Amino acid sequence: MQAGNSLNALERAVAAHQAGKLAEAEKLYQAALGDDGGNVELLYRLSVLNAQLRRFDTALQFADRALVGDPGIAQLHFHRAELLATLRSDDAALDAYRQALAIDPNHLDALNVFGDLLNSKGRAAEALPLPERALTLQPGHVPALNNRANALQALGRSSEALRDFDHALRLNPGNPAILFNRASALMSLKRYAEAEADCRTALAHAPGNVAALFNLGKAQSRRGKFAEALATSDRLIALQPGNAAAWCERGNILAGLQRHKQAWVCLDKSLAIDPDLPDAWFASAMLYSSFLQHEQALKCFRRVAALQPDNADVSCRLGEALRPLGRYEEALIAFEDALRIDKDHPFVRGQVAWLKLARGNWQGMESGIAEVVQAVRAGRAAAIPLDLLALTDSAEDQLRGAQIHATEFFRKPEASLWRGERYANRRIRLAYVSADFRDHAVSFLIAGLLEQHDRSRFELFGYSLTGESASRLGARVQGAFEHFTALKGVTEAQAARELREQHIDIAVDLMGPTLNAKPEMFARRPCPVQVNYLGFPGTLGTDFHDYIIADAYVIPPGGEHHYAEKVVRLPDTFQCNDAKRSPATPTRSRAEAGLPDDAVVFCCFNASAKVTPTVFDAWMQVLRAVPHSVLWLFAQHPVLRANLQREALARGIDAQRLVFAPRAEYVEHLGRLALADVFLDTLPFNAGTTASDALWAGLPVLTRSGEAFAARMAGSLLHAIGMPELVTSSPEAYVALAIRLGKEPEFLAATKAKLGANRFTRPLFNTDRFRRHIEAAYTAMWERTQRGEAPDHLTIAPIE
Repeated sequence: MQAGNSLNALERAVAAHQAGKLAEAEKLYQAALGDDGGNVELLYRLSVLNAQLRRFDTALQFADRALVGDPGIAQLHFHRAELLATLRSDDAALDAYRQALAIDPNHLDALNVFGDLLNSKGRAAEALPLPERALTLQPGHVPALNNRANALQALGRSSEALRDFDHALRLNPGNPAILFNRASALMSLKRYAEAEADCRTALAHAPGNVAALFNLGKAQSRRGKFAEALATSDRLIALQPGNAAAWCERGNILAGLQRHKQAWVCLDKSLAIDPDLPDAWFASAMLYSSFLQHEQALKCFRRVAALQPDNADVSCRLGEALRPLGRYEEALIAFEDALRIDKDHPFVRGQVAWLKLARGNWQGMESGIAEVVQAVRAGRAAAIPLDLLALTDSAEDQLRGAQIHATEFFRKPEASLWRGERYANRRIRLAYVSADFRDHAVSFLIAGLLEQHDRSRFELFGYSLTGESASRLGARVQGAFEHFTALKGVTEAQAARELREQHIDIAVDLMGPTLNAKPEMFARRPCPVQVNYLGFPGTLGTDFHDYIIADAYVIPPGGEHHYAEKVVRLPDTFQCNDAKRSPATPTRSRAEAGLPDDAVVFCCFNASAKVTPTVFDAWMQVLRAVPHSVLWLFAQHPVLRANLQREALARGIDAQRLVFAPRAEYVEHLGRLALADVFLDTLPFNAGTTASDALWAGLPVLTRSGEAFAARMAGSLLHAIGMPELVTSSPEAYVALAIRLGKEPEFLAATKAKLGANRFTRPLFNTDRFRRHIEAAYTAMWERTQRGEAPDHLTIAPIE
């Protein structure tokens, strides 16, 4: 009798509950429960009702009582998990979701909400399989598509995330939450205009949507619309003054406006509100980086990585912060972490290969390089252009890699700063842009040219991306310019406007995609003519660099299609040289340098990342054939030294025949080169400045030429100094000539004598001759622009 009464009471309670009569339903549930205190369904419904009345603690008590009655109901565990999450008991909630899925692995809501909570806790790698399973159960399930996309986005896999967001919006058009989330993915892909449009659409549906306002401000900021972004930030902070992320983004906007003190105030406020906000630490790292404070930036990146251990992009950024500091082992770990999270994370595989080369860690190198090259050929972002120079001598592969990099990294402005005007400058305004106006290879090469430029025809501007240098060379280079401007700490947009406002006719990019460059300043097209020269030995793959300075050897006729720029061929060589460089006078004896007095000394002072296993194989063949010889290498790090010694032993060569040179000041370095007998070059990345240094010191350079620019540099220099016989085109010829130089003292002496005689009679070190040729090239570029003609390939005739 009581059971029947209880059933009737339950039916009346459910009816009242479904009709929204919560107070009446509660009384009926309680009455029914008095008759049957262990009824699981009654307890569950009372829990649901109390949750609707926002009495979450009471709701949790009823849920716990229901589970005592029947712990095998998945929906009860799911409901309890929801209550715990609402009560901010996230760890307990996660356990409850797991229990629900242990009972029913196909519980669709549990799969989605559990994954969403894991993702919100920064555990995207754990979260991802959950919406993926939900989608196998119901392929068009919009919440699952949204959740999977959010997890992919958190893992740095933005392109995949975007596909899911697009699918979800086709099924549920105009959903503000999904539009906002898609805007985040578009932001990561640097598609800022589309992200801004998504945010505006979301705000049209929900004007007070804080998340959409947040992303709107970010999109405006990334598009350089800082004033609009700041106004959006004002709206957002007025709605939520305690929003740490909003203060962080305001800091980013103010940094973009060069209001750095205010930016730091905002970032500090953000971290005061939430000390564990990854974006605030990341923004602090980027601000430190803009002032070249790399150690402080690294500390911030480490904090981000600790907070987001499953974020491939964060691991990649950490590696990129460690690499310029020379902390290659740590950088390698960070990049390998990125690949563990996302095996195709952009530009990481090439960095891993480069770092392994730099430390002589060649295990799996052949297959690793092949994977990078194959990925580039397939159109994937596998290597930054600088790394690719060391991995392949294919000009086609290097062009493809550079184009992929340019597409990924360089924002094209909606309008160019220069719009076809003809400047009425009295002289051609020629600007050189670099972060390396200091003790750097670029400055060692270009100082003499800058000093000798014809001031009656050219007005010389220097733009330093790293500020002024206190070094002697830095002061010399800066003093060679009529106008010198430090652009340290300014945005790329502001740097571009500086060139536009000065009516620069020709801007020479001495950087390319190297450390501390500002490539987007050239993407904004501030000048009529923009030239790629010297700092990066290859194509930049962009459509905003008009010309590349070359010669007929580094880019032979017929090879123009491998370069995005129009090719300018100078008569002798592409490389400028300074005839005033320090004399190459030895300051130490061979013994003091750790070299045997009576041995043949082969050497290579190229960066270690240029030394491939194939190159090292050739060197060991030479040492084997020339018994009384040593190989003198620039190798500072103990790991690199140990690895090279191990590789020598593996090839049957006594490790003691490798001699390692420490870092030295430039003058001392030039002097010690004279202690060696033959400089052995590398391929696919030839010596550039190091080859010029050796030739200046009277040290013969033996090279092997490949196909791409960087693989032909030393050959160009040897032709320009009248020593083409030292250029080989096959590994067999390279080894054979090295052996002959090592085993035939008379031949070596004759080669050195010829080089000594040619140093001051051939064009390589004739700075003024080079100056005439490159000025003729600049003039030809300028004249084409003045006539309204598009850039075209140019060949400059010799000027005696």
